[in-house]
Amino acid sequence: MTITLRNIGGIVVVIAFICLLISLNRRWQLGAAVSQGDLRAIQYYCDHGVNVNSRDMIANVTPLRRAIDSDQLDAFELLLQLGASPD
Repeated sequence: MTITLRNIGGIVVVIAFICLLISLNRRWQLGAAVSQGDLRAIQYYCDHGVNVNSRDMIANVTPLRRAIDSDQLDAFELLLQLGASPD
């Protein structure tokens, strides 16, 4: 395929969509790690750019709220250390 000015817009849209999917997947994985109390995974996702205050797209809760709801005190404390906002 030859890249021209006509089709470059479509390529940019596809790349943006892929980036969005990666971001959503990482946020979902952070929420799952919090629910399970997986401290290493929580640290990993936060170290690799997942916003510790990002809201779940379906449940509309933050990782901190998910830690409370899942009775994961260690995850709650780690999230606070990583900059999670209790507001």
